[in-house]
Amino acid sequence: PIDTDLSDLISYAGGATDGAELDEVHISSVRGTSRSQKVYDYYSISKNNQNMPTLANGDVVQIDVSKDTLGRTAIWIGIITGVSSVLLAGLAYQNSK
Repeated sequence: PIDTDLSDLISYAGGATDGAELDEVHISSVRGTSRSQKVYDYYSISKNNQNMPTLANGDVVQIDVSKDTLGRTAIWIGIITGVSSVLLAGLAYQNSK
């Protein structure tokens, strides 16, 4: 929508995830032949009651996820996969009798 700002966009997307690095929000813009990329600290803007950056058609917003969150997700996937393998092996053994 017209005059959407960064806060509105995050809200439209369903809110930030736990691991979202909102202290480094990258916004890439193209205006005519000029390209720019700016980095904003969402927390600082909110805390200090500053105006949120207004987005325009074609702007790209990138919010990275912390590596800790990705690491924890990988660990949980590994645990779930391991437990599933043991359970399936147990079922296969039991059915072979």
